[in-house]
Amino acid sequence: MREIKAAVVTAKISEENKIKLNEMIGEERITYFDPFSYPEMLKMAAKGATKEEILQVMKSYKSQVRKVVLEKTPDVAILGADIDDSILASDNIKWIHCTHAGIEKSAKKEIFDRSIVVTSSAGRSAPALAEHAIMFILSLTYDINHIAAVQKTHTWDLGRQYSLRTGLMGKTVGIIGVGHNGCEIAKRLKGFDVRVLGYDRNVRVVDGIEEILDAHEKNLQHIAEQSDFLVLCVSLNNATYHMINEKILSLMKPSAYVINIARGGLIDEKALIKALSEHVIAGAALDTVEEEPLSADSPLWDMPNVLITPHTTPVIPDKEDREWEYVFKNVVAYQNEESFTNKLEKDDMFTIRKKSIMN
Repeated sequence: MREIKAAVVTAKISEENKIKLNEMIGEERITYFDPFSYPEMLKMAAKGATKEEILQVMKSYKSQVRKVVLEKTPDVAILGADIDDSILASDNIKWIHCTHAGIEKSAKKEIFDRSIVVTSSAGRSAPALAEHAIMFILSLTYDINHIAAVQKTHTWDLGRQYSLRTGLMGKTVGIIGVGHNGCEIAKRLKGFDVRVLGYDRNVRVVDGIEEILDAHEKNLQHIAEQSDFLVLCVSLNNATYHMINEKILSLMKPSAYVINIARGGLIDEKALIKALSEHVIAGAALDTVEEEPLSADSPLWDMPNVLITPHTTPVIPDKEDREWEYVFKNVVAYQNEESFTNKLEKDDMFTIRKKSIMN
């Protein structure tokens, strides 16, 4: 069994999970820090802290972590945020786990050059995100924006055009990225009598999905042509950046919708706005956009065929415990030198965004 000599933990952890981690690694080998990640920053902001004050606290926090890392040279780190230089200061680091999903910011060249294993808790919120996607699908199907607007006028009539709409039954849903979230969406769609197609680099049989096509441009084009709802669940990397572009949008049905519950960079936003304005597609539902928060002057806000949520979904009751289930699985994998769950691969690197901002 491979021994964990020293570990640093900056993620939120309950006493129960701390006891379990101590038993697995050894309490004397673990240094715990109170978490300071995005949720903590929001709490500070809510209490009136300025951006400069928050940045100063963050700088001080990273300095404290770096000091411990240099003293104890941990081989393992369990983080509540993305990887930064304070953790990489350890020449001995071998495995890093981030207790959230969407860790493209941690896919740094240095990580792969140093052969550091990086894993995540992707899938922790999959049930809630799947429900969020279903909410979007149904809201677009039944034009919830129109219903809400008419209700405000106290009018007992949605108009003849609304009576010509069709329900969800018999339509096709294309799930782009059949990972944790994609599988949960497919599971929930089974009761709606729809056809479900998948697109993923891992072709396999998944319950509720008629067929999964390999991740190639021609297959994406095929699913775009077939789908009434194109649901994006795939991770953001150099291969998936702006995968939904003017060409793909032009192939979709005029009655089709794009739904994004993954990362904003998957969609060429300018092309999407153009397609929505010119009625190339029927509408979109976005939980994430290219630059967050979405600019107040973005035309997306006022489009009647667009639904927007600010990269937020209700949490599931056992979210923290689900995060730590992945940690515990990977502690065992590390100790027994077995395969890791949710391991970051070199193909997950995302470097295009930085270039696009500079341009």
